[in-house]
Amino acid sequence: MRTRALTVAALSLALALAGCSSQTAQNSSPQNAATATPSAAASSSASGSTQGSGAAAGDAQAFLVRNGLAGKDVKAIVSELDRTQDDKAKGLKGSVRQGELQLTDASGATAALPIPSDSFYLSMAPYVSQTHECFYHHLTGCQGELADKTMKVTITDAAGKALVDEQVTTYANGFVGFWLPRDVTGTITVAYDGKTVKAPFATDGTSPTCVATLQLA
Repeated sequence: MRTRALTVAALSLALALAGCSSQTAQNSSPQNAATATPSAAASSSASGSTQGSGAAAGDAQAFLVRNGLAGKDVKAIVSELDRTQDDKAKGLKGSVRQGELQLTDASGATAALPIPSDSFYLSMAPYVSQTHECFYHHLTGCQGELADKTMKVTITDAAGKALVDEQVTTYANGFVGFWLPRDVTGTITVAYDGKTVKAPFATDGTSPTCVATLQLA
């Protein structure tokens, strides 16, 4: 039974970091050497838990150093990996969840970096004719139709306050991402090449970090 459980866990991690995927494939968080787990904390004494937290932080820092990300906070790392495909060739992969960034490198080492509790990263890929299923945004795997295209993006909350009102250029992966407040709802409006699309959005603990349903017409 233990062998089967380990196999399932490994498969879940592979699915989580292989590319854009659905919520079903992403429900299980990988076991990370750089992340303290509730079961580990429950089985440790207070002093042991403190030592474990220190070791986890050290493992995460070593991961960042090894992959050229030292000194960068989680927002800077997300933005950097989303804007370039250079890290794809290095085997560095990242999956943006509602509350953390999950990373894995070419060696198979993993790390999970917490996202600030008041922030939510929403990445979108407006399209005209081709899209894909996506729930958690994969920073080096998702590919949208409209790469390097200039478009107008407006994001307003339920009260009508503009959270984003910008002329933007989509990244090489066809996406463009925004850091939004946590726990808000509202409307996304995108205009491109005489076409527009409007859609609702939310940024709570069950909301997608990847929006690939914005069809321009």
